[in-house]
Amino acid sequence: MYKVPEDCKQDLDAVSNYASEIYNNTFSPYLNQVKELYTQVQDAEHVSLSDTSLEWILTTLPLNLFTISENLNDLRLQIEVLKLKAKEKTKAKESVLEYQILRSIYESVVSRVENELTFTRELIMGAKKIWDARRRAETPVVNEVVPEESTKLPDYVLDSSKRSSYIR
Repeated sequence: MYKVPEDCKQDLDAVSNYASEIYNNTFSPYLNQVKELYTQVQDAEHVSLSDTSLEWILTTLPLNLFTISENLNDLRLQIEVLKLKAKEKTKAKESVLEYQILRSIYESVVSRVENELTFTRELIMGAKKIWDARRRAETPVVNEVVPEESTKLPDYVLDSSKRSSYIR
């Protein structure tokens, strides 16, 4: 582990705790199962991954990505506001340290979530491949049935002279 200077330790702990709090409150509810499920997908036999888990990955997880994206966009907007506020404070010769720290915290959370989104998309694609393979294995292949020559019916050609007697 790395050594943190004592005069920075309290600030770094506070910053780290705040970043974790933002992540846990905003994104964790949607991503908390992803790593565990990814481990199951990576299992060579895919035995430990149930159909229920696959179904959750393929239905619920993509819907969660929409909510995550909305929350991520809100966080990015807050970063932009912090940039503008810091610029305004700089022009007024005021301290911008708090804005820079907060911006750094938000940017680290954004980076973490973006990495997890990439990871989540990979999980969804892997689960889809497993799902398809299981369905192909469960569905029996039906071969084309070719009738024998003896059961083939002859072509039926209606003689036009007899046609009028059939139609009345």
